Amino acid sequence: MKEITTHTIQQKLEIWLKATNANDTQLDFAAVRFFDPKTVVAEWSKEHLIWIAKDLGLIKVCGQLSIDLVKVIAHLAADPRVEVLIEAAQRCLDNPTDENRAAAFRLRRVLKNSVAAEAAEAAAAEKAWARVNRVKKMKAWQKVEEAARHEIEKAAEEAIWASKMAARGVQEAGINSEQYLSYAAVWIDFAKDSAYKAAVYHPELIHQLDELMHTFRANVYNSLIVELEK
Repeated sequence: MKEITTHTIQQKLEIWLKATNANDTQLDFAAVRFFDPKTVVAEWSKEHLIWIAKDLGLIKVCGQLSIDLVKVIAHLAADPRVEVLIEAAQRCLDNPTDENRAAAFRLRRVLKNSVAAEAAEAAAAEKAWARVNRVKKMKAWQKVEEAARHEIEKAAEEAIWASKMAARGVQEAGINSEQYLSYAAVWIDFAKDSAYKAAVYHPELIHQLDELMHTFRANVYNSLIVELEK
């Protein structure tokens, strides 16, 4: 008669992490937290969380996360093509046909950061000058003007980059290959980073991004528990 071995949920998490080729850093992180799933998921970095989600088969959920994050900061780009690219990425995620993937690819390629930055500067000129006027009493008003303009341009560039990375991640998430799923996770992680960089001077946007990540973290935890209880 075959002996039945019962593992605790902590042991199952350790076994699962090793089976999914978690690296030493990830294993050490989990070990310090005694492989407690709730603690591990709650404290895992955003980057590691996306990779765990990918290994749980949640790559489409990751793709939706990247699109939702970009939607929060898209207006900072002041380039209408960003919205068009987001829509194309959503169609690609919902229905990953060759046609939809090709459309997202074309839109991503034509979206140029330099053009978007110029458009962002023009569209936000009034806002930039308002900031300068508030500090005119300071002798360094020219530096303040330059800093405001740089802040706007940098946010626009990061918003553009986030949209391009989200679209690329969604494109490759639709290819049934472990290699491309890994690529998709990389681009989705880049999109997440750029979204946060674009919002760095906008606390209200950071809050919205954090809310999306909180929901994503809860989804990953729930899926992980289902996986471990099989």
